Amino acid sequence: TEVNQGVVEITGYSAAEIVGNENAWELLYPDDEYREEVLTVAEEILRGEREVEDFETTIRTADGDERIVSWYSYPITDPNGELSGSVAVGRDITEREEREQRLREMNTRLELALEETDTGVWEWDVDTDAVFWDEACERLYGYDPGEFPGTFDAFADRVVDVVGVTLRNVDD
Repeated sequence: TEVNQGVVEITGYSAAEIVGNENAWELLYPDDEYREEVLTVAEEILRGEREVEDFETTIRTADGDERIVSWYSYPITDPNGELSGSVAVGRDITEREEREQRLREMNTRLELALEETDTGVWEWDVDTDAVFWDEACERLYGYDPGEFPGTFDAFADRVVDVVGVTLRNVDD
């Protein structure tokens, strides 16, 4: 029954094109089967049977682009506990999803490169002084998997033993 300026900006449709338009669902969700899935959830919310948090849908904008929207929606009751409506808040997360997809792809490429080159990976948390070595790094430095003690001192000692380089403490 009502939309704000954010809906207009995300969808590209004016409030008049959405509010009171019995075809608004078809505008936003042109695929019949997908629209039915989304409508089922919306109807459950309107009947007071369901609330959603981070319910993601892909809408079609007025320009024909697709946007991913994360919905928070819940039924509203009056002081007597009777169902009187619902509220839905949608957040455009398209760019976030695209960044996460690129990150997943980069991570996959990195994992493949590390596996193929037998390159070890290690991390040092300077706050806790904890050191993590993956299995390849443990093998490179002569440890059995899971044997590395996980401290900076153990790391420094092993580098001295294997490489012959003395490491100094960052605080020195």
